[in-house]
Amino acid sequence: MSESPNVLIAVGNTTEGEIPQQNYKNIFTEFNIASFNTESDADFYNTTIRTSSTDEGSDFDIYGFMPGNYKYTYDSSIQQIVDFFQRDDHIEIVVCDILSINPLFKTYQYIHPQSLTNNIPFFIKQSIKNKIQFVNEKLLFQNQLNKLQQEGHTIFHIASPLISLAQS
Repeated sequence: MSESPNVLIAVGNTTEGEIPQQNYKNIFTEFNIASFNTESDADFYNTTIRTSSTDEGSDFDIYGFMPGNYKYTYDSSIQQIVDFFQRDDHIEIVVCDILSINPLFKTYQYIHPQSLTNNIPFFIKQSIKNKIQFVNEKLLFQNQLNKLQQEGHTIFHIASPLISLAQS
């Protein structure tokens, strides 16, 4: 990968269209804003990954997929994910632990990527973006991760809560 890879984050159904700032400079974010867009999250993610390019016209190096109720835990969350991808060319899929933010407390959610019930955000390299085809279903992220794993791709796990889930 280049010195500073371009990263595209697709954020699912949300009313805000805003995500906390990151220190990483080559990050681009697309939102599925409920009041402007009537397509399902699956259609939104598929369209975003198929039609994405930077202002210079080049593809992105890393793609991230997050539901609308998730945020970055730290200003450096994306930088840490990019750094992890750059450790080895064989790293194609990355997940991380989650910080659950409840109204009165915060808890860590340690993620096991092979769990059948973890519908968690994930990040992929550009080299496998054409293997992604979201289907509008309850566990759309987990089913994609399971499919990629069945195709022989290893899911790498960052044991740090780089992403937060706002619980209501």
